[in-house]
Amino acid sequence: LTHIYKTIADAAKIFQVAGGVGYEFSSLRPKGCFTTKSGGVSSGPVSFMRVFDASCNELKAGGRRKGAQMGTFRIDHPDIEEFINVKQDLSQLTNFNLSVTLTETFMQAVRDNGSIMLQFKGHSQADRKIQAKVLWKQIIENAWKCGEPGILFIDRINDKDPIGNITSTNPCAEQPLPPYGCCDLGSIDLAKLFSRGKFDWARYEDLIKIAVRFLDDAIDVNYYTLPQIKEQQLSERRIGLGIMGLADAFVKLGIAYDSSEARAISEDFARTLRDTSKATSKALAIEKGAFPSQYLSKIKDLTLIRNATCTTVAPTGSISIIAGCSSGIEPIYALTIERRHNLPGFEVIWEENKLFVDIAKEQGFYSKALIEKIKKNSGSCQGIDEVPKDIQTIFKIAADITPINHISQLAVWQKFID
Repeated sequence: LTHIYKTIADAAKIFQVAGGVGYEFSSLRPKGCFTTKSGGVSSGPVSFMRVFDASCNELKAGGRRKGAQMGTFRIDHPDIEEFINVKQDLSQLTNFNLSVTLTETFMQAVRDNGSIMLQFKGHSQADRKIQAKVLWKQIIENAWKCGEPGILFIDRINDKDPIGNITSTNPCAEQPLPPYGCCDLGSIDLAKLFSRGKFDWARYEDLIKIAVRFLDDAIDVNYYTLPQIKEQQLSERRIGLGIMGLADAFVKLGIAYDSSEARAISEDFARTLRDTSKATSKALAIEKGAFPSQYLSKIKDLTLIRNATCTTVAPTGSISIIAGCSSGIEPIYALTIERRHNLPGFEVIWEENKLFVDIAKEQGFYSKALIEKIKKNSGSCQGIDEVPKDIQTIFKIAADITPINHISQLAVWQKFID
């Protein structure tokens, strides 16, 4: 119990400086199991998540917004069904994103129509067997109903990580981290790297080199809320350089997000990001030294490198708005967007996609009436007669992209991201 409330206190300090926190809750004993000190029974991990949620609700991150939290939970914990279904009540855990950590054993059982054992060490009274597809179906149905839980392939994450010991992520889940690990992230806006209609590959590589050095320097000058975070980050020196504006870049190239051409170009973007960032980090290791934990890691016998990880793809929800580009590697969300703010006089702001407006004006089919039609069409220009077919093709929004084409684009990037 002391450790639980110590974690809540640590999290509160992080929220005060506008940070977010990820936790792994399946280390807590299942509901109904006997406790050693009080002789009572445990209320279970999900009940303690409500305590974390209430604490977060009372603290605004940096005094400006509510703190962000990620809660992860192993698929083989006896209370997994309660975790999967908790957000069917939308008033529950409103300050949490939730993800189930899936094992290779579980996924194989899903494929084989087999069962898995739910168990917790030292509390065999909670052990039970369940069909894997029962849990899989619950995850899918809840994700469809309320967007959660997400899924993390935890065995794959730890297999690919140079050190391992990963059980959770940051609140948006782009960054798997060890206990007390922290994010040091940056994103390059691909849409800004065009010159005379062509993508400037040399400038892209130069920016990657600068960004890796910048993020590495940030590790040394950063203010760390907790000493454990500083110790962890200085030991592994994890950075996460990624991109944003991918969908906008496709528009400037005149190709559709869901095309094979787009996936081929993404492969070039992602490979360049990986290769250049790794080469820069290796050069930094010669100049300043490797990350201290490399000598104890899975890559101890490989070329010295400054940073345990170099790349990530963040959602860039806020910074893409500031930069005026599409977010991360996602499709354009909509051509017209209603944003709601707390600023007096700016409670509701309608935004129009600048690239679309510029092309529409240049080709002479822009009008306020057209924008109203797009608004009524859920932000999409598909099927609107005033919009030329070739423009409809390159301006497909997220809702116009099929799930398989969306996943195919993500899979291209996944091959090259730490």
